Amino acid sequence: MAGGVLMAIVLLLVLPVGVMLAGAAWSLLNGLLLVDDAERRAADQPA
Repeated sequence: MAGGVLMAIVLLLVLPVGVMLAGAAWSLLNGLLLVDDAERRAADQPA
């Protein structure tokens, strides 16, 4: 019985939070890399 309750808690609370945090970390990393790339490309173009 306790194993089923523990599994339900993990599936309903821990797993979605972990997925959202992983998505946030991926978005942060991707955004930082794209900003650097955009700044490099913009520096090469004449104003």
